[in-house]
This record gives sequence, structure tokens and C-alpha cells, in this order.
Amino acid sequence: MRQQILLCLATLGLSMQVYGAKPVSDIEGLRVRERFRYGVHHLRWDQDVNGNQIMEFGEVSTSADAGKTWNLLEDEGVFKSTVGSRRQTREDPQPGVVFKSVPGRDLSLHIHYPEDWNASDRRSVILWFHGGGFAGGNPVQFQKFCEHFAELGIVNIRVAYRLRVLDNANGGGFDAAKDGRSAIRWVRQHAAELGIAPNRVIAGGDSAGGALALATCRNDLDDPDDGLSISAVPSAILGESAWVLLHKPGIEDRSLVWPLLTLQELPPIWLGYGGEDIGYKASSPLGGEAFVAALKAKGADLSVHIIPEGKHGYGFRPHFFPRCLESMEQFLIKHEFLPLAAQTSNTRVIVDDDFEKGVVKAVTVTHSGEKSGYRLHAP
Repeated sequence: MRQQILLCLATLGLSMQVYGAKPVSDIEGLRVRERFRYGVHHLRWDQDVNGNQIMEFGEVSTSADAGKTWNLLEDEGVFKSTVGSRRQTREDPQPGVVFKSVPGRDLSLHIHYPEDWNASDRRSVILWFHGGGFAGGNPVQFQKFCEHFAELGIVNIRVAYRLRVLDNANGGGFDAAKDGRSAIRWVRQHAAELGIAPNRVIAGGDSAGGALALATCRNDLDDPDDGLSISAVPSAILGESAWVLLHKPGIEDRSLVWPLLTLQELPPIWLGYGGEDIGYKASSPLGGEAFVAALKAKGADLSVHIIPEGKHGYGFRPHFFPRCLESMEQFLIKHEFLPLAAQTSNTRVIVDDDFEKGVVKAVTVTHSGEKSGYRLHAP
């Protein structure tokens, strides 16, 4: 017993030597010199040069052999996708609810409830999947969209999913699509707690996230650990700048999204593109324009929003953000996911913009003629 006590005291003393003068950072939830894992990456916070309790580039090491040897993390992209993404998730104003665990981290849902929400409600819900080429990105991207549609009475959920850099996930988005379907199943399973209707679950996303939203229609992309008795096909889809571009002809059946054209049934789909979007690829059989045409030829219930002068991610650009929202609203009203009375009944008029600062000055003109000024900040 005495030896055990001495051993415990010795271990405590060693811990105090390592950590005693190094308080836990409220921002990072770690101490300097502490090891941690995020996704498939083994990391260590080596030093806090300026004492700001924030892990900065040049202060973190990585290990390729599970902690046996360490080297300075010199790839800034990997730093942002690991340390930066971890911090964004910790600081998210909507704390995450875990819906799935993958090696090295938990995948979370960040839920925005309308002000008058009750658990007994049966509201529509939109699950938003961020962009980032399936390599990076963070659910915080859709904060502004969630705030807007929550004001209209819809529950909004920003979804984390597996990524290539962080989780060594499939670069074509197939692992991500499985996570998207897992999220839809989780939401339907917990509908009574979330105050939503299981038949009013909408999948939305931007760029790669838009492709992911479309791919949730594929019943061949399942995680075997899911409760497969629950449908993972969304009730509708919102795809802003959905990345469906093929890099060459003849590979449609191996892509993430184009196999949707072979499905017998599809939910109502809204697709928005900028005419100058490199993924829209006008006059090409490989891009968004061709995919839209193919859906129309198939007879899909499709609504399309095109901004001829818009570029990739046009809906996040301050000048086009209001127009994108209004088109989405009209789609949701048409399919009875949003009550007609809840729509934004105001006409937004852009009067000035500053793309460098990401701010738009605008006036809202109501049907009664009343005017009010507001500013939109780029998400």
C-alpha cells in the first residue's frame, strides 16, 4: 500500500512539473505541452509564444507514429483544417449535439431553434452541409442562412461530416454522404425532441455540401451502423452552387451525384447557380448547366435560380445573398415547408456594396411603403 501511495505521489509530482505552471486554456481546452487527437491527426501544443492561450501556426507539432516522434506542423492548410477547425467547433454559438462518432472525433449537429419553438411542434427542418471540396470547411459557414430561416419558423441544423484532410475520408464525398444520411436518420429518430415533422426534413448545402445534399437521395450510400429502418432520403433539397462537375465524360455512374438521374423518384429540388460559376460550366455536358438540363428532361420537380453574373458560391456574396434567400423561400412555400404568411414580404433593394469589406448597405421596402436601412455582412 505504501509503495502504491508513493507511486501516486510521484506521478502527481511529475504532472505538476509538466502542467503546474501551465493553466488550461479556456479557448483551446488544453494546456501547453498537452497531446491531443483530432480526426486522424496526433497533435501536441508545444509552446504559447505570446501567452495568448491560443494555438497558433508554428506552435504545434504532429506525430505520424501515434506519439513516438514529433515534428513541427509546417503545413498551414493542415493546421487550419485541424487546430483551426477544432477551435471553431469549440467556439460555435450553438453547442454541438453528437450524432455519430468517427475515429478521432465526434460529428456534431449545431441546432438553431426559432424563438417561439416548442418540443411539441412539428416544424420543417433544414440540415445544412458546408462547402470545402470535401477536404475542409466548417459548419459555421451557414450561420447567416440558419438565422434567417429560424426567423421564419424553421428549425435549422448545421452538420459536421467527415473530410479528406481531417479524417482521411474519401475525396469523392462518399464517406461524407454516408454521414449526411446518418444525420437525417438521427434527426428523424429524434423528431419528437426537436419539434420537427419527420416528413419535412430538407437537405441543403453549398458547393461540395450541395452535392452532399443531393447524394443523400442515394440508398446505396449507407453506414451499416445506422438504424436502416429509418429513411435517409430528404423531403426536399436546397443546393446552392452544388458541385456536380465531371472532370471527363463517361464517368457519370462513378460520380457522387449524377447517379441520381437513374433513380425512379426524387424529392423536390432547388438548385441555384451563378452563370459564371466554374462548376456551372455553361455550354458543357459536364457541369451544373448540363445536370440541371438532365433533371428537367427526367421530369424532376425542379426549381432553378440563376444569377447570370454570379460566380461560385454566389449565394454567400453580399450583393446576391438576399436574392438567393428569396428564391429559396418561394421554393419552400411552393412545397408547403414554409407557410405563406411566414415569408419575407419585403422587397430588398441594394443601394451600395463594398465587396472588399463584405458589407452591403440596403433598404427594405415593405408592402405598405415603409422603408428601413440595414447592412448585410458576408458570412
